[in-house]
Amino acid sequence: MKTFNFIETKRKYVVEVDGSFFYKNKRTLTMDFTKIEKNPSPNVFYDFTVISDSLEAAFIEFLGFRKKTQIEKNAQELYNYKELTAFFSSDAEIPTTEENIRKLLYYLNSQNWGGWRMPQMDIPYSANQYLINGTLITTIRFEQPILVGGELISKFKLGYKGALYSYYNL
Repeated sequence: MKTFNFIETKRKYVVEVDGSFFYKNKRTLTMDFTKIEKNPSPNVFYDFTVISDSLEAAFIEFLGFRKKTQIEKNAQELYNYKELTAFFSSDAEIPTTEENIRKLLYYLNSQNWGGWRMPQMDIPYSANQYLINGTLITTIRFEQPILVGGELISKFKLGYKGALYSYYNL
């Protein structure tokens, strides 16, 4: 029995076993692992550890773990969406706090721009949604700045961090 440590990156799976490293491209359907000389991500913690006889069996167990965690994540996101929908469904004016702005950004980001029902906040605002490099970005601009982390900020965003630098990323 060997211990297999898995790291998942954007494009590949990396496996460490007995000090050796292997990777598999996520796009390939085969179980071909390629040996690499050193850890490509030395400061990354392992996502999952499996004790098994073979790399293939360990990888199949890892994929089962990934599927289970994805299902749990989807269930949590659905719960959060229902919670946010309930929070913003009342017609009462919502105080403009950093936490409420974060909730509003998540709420708006979870919907298509055309279906937005804009909640009333105590400071008037406008919101937009962009698709940049395949990532959805939702922005909010308040008519008056609010105090966040010791700074007065009026423009906020949620989503892709490589764009819209004048917006405060929540």
